[in-house]
Amino acid sequence: MILSYRFSRVFRIVRKRGRGLSRHPLEKIFRDSIQACDLQRAVSECRVDSVRGRTLVVAVGKSAAVMASGFAQSYQGEFTGMAVVLSEDTSLLPNEIVRWDSAHPYPDERSVRAAEYIIQSATALGENDQLVFLLSGGASSLICLPRGITLSEKGSGIRELMLAGANIEEINIVRKHLSSIKGGRLAQAAFPAKVITFIASDVTGDELGVIGSGPTVADGSTISDARAVLKKYGLDELEIAAALKRADKSPREEKPDKSIGHKVENILVMTNQELISQSKKRLEGLGYQVIDIRIDVTGCSKDEAYRLSELYRTLKPGEAVISGGETTVDVKGKGRGGPNLEVLLNLAILLKDETDYLAMAADSDGSDGSSGIAGAVADGSTLMKAKKLNLDPKEFLCTNDAGSFFENIGDTIITGPTGVNLNDLRILAKARQ
Repeated sequence: MILSYRFSRVFRIVRKRGRGLSRHPLEKIFRDSIQACDLQRAVSECRVDSVRGRTLVVAVGKSAAVMASGFAQSYQGEFTGMAVVLSEDTSLLPNEIVRWDSAHPYPDERSVRAAEYIIQSATALGENDQLVFLLSGGASSLICLPRGITLSEKGSGIRELMLAGANIEEINIVRKHLSSIKGGRLAQAAFPAKVITFIASDVTGDELGVIGSGPTVADGSTISDARAVLKKYGLDELEIAAALKRADKSPREEKPDKSIGHKVENILVMTNQELISQSKKRLEGLGYQVIDIRIDVTGCSKDEAYRLSELYRTLKPGEAVISGGETTVDVKGKGRGGPNLEVLLNLAILLKDETDYLAMAADSDGSDGSSGIAGAVADGSTLMKAKKLNLDPKEFLCTNDAGSFFENIGDTIITGPTGVNLNDLRILAKARQ
């Protein structure tokens, strides 16, 4: 297919843009591990049978272009349409693709227009047709179709949840119950067409209904669960809570009909485990022994830093630990930071008397929190460099400005959008003698 060739060629051009020079061995491991997580190939190896009718392909998320390219390379049949929704510039995508430049991490009118297009296209499918949905993290914001609440009210409520330190599972429970596309409703719109979804996970536990708020996954949560999340964070006075209360009292059916399940298949194609496996392989290639791996790490960034610092004190020279998953931050300040940057700065403070440590923390998608920075590296020189610049690391933590701290000392990792969204990677090692 001409489309497959052109799309693949464009993707290779885009991916090269994010590459930079690695000054630190753990930064190089991070970059090389991202490159090795070949999501394009993984999708291309997923076989989809052609159908008598039409095949509609929709890719949504931070890995949308990569996954769409993989599918276009391998699909043996003809597809009548392909829509790609992502947050970065889509001008390089081929003209044959329906392109939607949307918004992340907070939805706007572009997110609504993209969601409306997808729902309308899915609704037009018939019994002999199929929807191939390529889903990756970021989709919750990129496609947004509020139900029983305005876009502004919903966006404001979700933002407050994020700032309060809610994890992605909690946030997406709330999102799903105020949406006409999430929580299985896209699959319902496509019925009676066949739906097959290929998913790249950016969440701990790889729960399918959490990734992108599960547009094609039957929702196991309830409105009561969503209301409990808001109450937990003291946000039950917001308009988003009032909307959930109204929905709870409404006689309207809350969930999609479970009888459509036989027409829907959801397949996980890549997870944080792949990123960790690639980094372990590269650490071992440098002569390090990885003695501890934690994949589904959750909780406060500060707590994870403390756990890692305690682990470090047990390490022998040449040993390392790897941490995946996703931590959270209770945002009090207005600085430029993210959970990985806060883990790393807290860790540097905790290891202030150590000189032989090497540490790295970064988000695989290329942006940690709202900083626009993928992550950073730290070692025994981190606080010394800060002292020379009269920087107080604790002050940066107080204002949630860890990004600016590492930027000032020159230890940030800048990749740009990587096309790979597989959650976070943190590495801590004791230098080899």
